[in-house]
Amino acid sequence: MQGGRHLWVSRSASSNLSSSTTMVIVLDALFCHRSRTMEGKDGSPLNEVRVLCNSLMFHDGRLRADKSIKLSPAASVLKLQVGDEIRLNENDFRALGDASFAEIEATSV
Repeated sequence: MQGGRHLWVSRSASSNLSSSTTMVIVLDALFCHRSRTMEGKDGSPLNEVRVLCNSLMFHDGRLRADKSIKLSPAASVLKLQVGDEIRLNENDFRALGDASFAEIEATSV
């Protein structure tokens, strides 16, 4: 159920996820009621988290494009390309989390 943002991951994907990768889903769930208008569609770190979570939950852990979000690999935090397997280490998660919280602070003022 994508609209409800339940923390569900397919069995095949969940058995291969690192704890840092799983934490991306938790990070997204913390802010599941955020406004899409405030988040924008310009490829921000919050957009990246949304795309990563949808890819983890619904596409067996491979990055999939979101037609409504302009996510450029070169400008993204993790630099992943469409089709890449999503595997984060602690440093990746820390960078993504820091960028996401900075974005939230910048847009919540």
